[in-house]
Amino acid sequence: MFSQTPSIGDPGVFATLALLWVCGPVAAQTIIPIEQNRSVSNEQVNAPQCTGDFLFDGEAAIGFDPFDALVQTQHGCDSGFAGATACQQSQIDAASMSATGTATSEAGGPVPGVVHAFAISHFVVTFEVSSSSRFSLDGIMSAGSSPDANVGAIVLARLWEDLVGGVLILEQSVEPGPGGRLDTEPLESDGSLESGVYTLDVQAGTFIDNDVPPSRTGQASFDFTFDVAILATSMGTGRSASWTS
Repeated sequence: MFSQTPSIGDPGVFATLALLWVCGPVAAQTIIPIEQNRSVSNEQVNAPQCTGDFLFDGEAAIGFDPFDALVQTQHGCDSGFAGATACQQSQIDAASMSATGTATSEAGGPVPGVVHAFAISHFVVTFEVSSSSRFSLDGIMSAGSSPDANVGAIVLARLWEDLVGGVLILEQSVEPGPGGRLDTEPLESDGSLESGVYTLDVQAGTFIDNDVPPSRTGQASFDFTFDVAILATSMGTGRSASWTS
């Protein structure tokens, strides 16, 4: 349960609201969260020629509370090793959402074989705006890999009208540059939102599914703030914020 202001059923709320109406209208809540799926995960971690099955780990946010999680999985033996790490710090406020996330994968070993190491940091929040609003997305994203190692690394940011798969409003991505060079780019956009439902979806992932040697590494990260401001409201209309996870 994440509640910014008391709900109508809380003791003393009528006296508080009466005081607010005397002094002025209640400030509107711009972002009304509907659902979320923020998570970090290591989906496959397996070293070449090592006994044991694929290793998995993950953690997901509960409701709309601030999310701070890290998962780190390693698998190895004398013939090789594999590791995958994913982390995320994110929060949702009445008028903004922000997140920092990273995903890294590594693998190596002296004995030839196929290695698997997948890491993903995923931020996805569906929200509603009740009146015409302005949004601004400000941040940075980067992706890189060991030189010529054929490692997948990507950061992808999308804003959808309605749910994921609806009308795509914006899309930005970054992948490693030539030779696996770390490529860092701004994550920036702005525009208008009519009243309705939207989904912000940002993810960083690294994927090793190749032979070793040689050793392989990949990294991907994002750091952003998504602000929303109501363009105009009618006097005397306000919304108190009560978010239920």
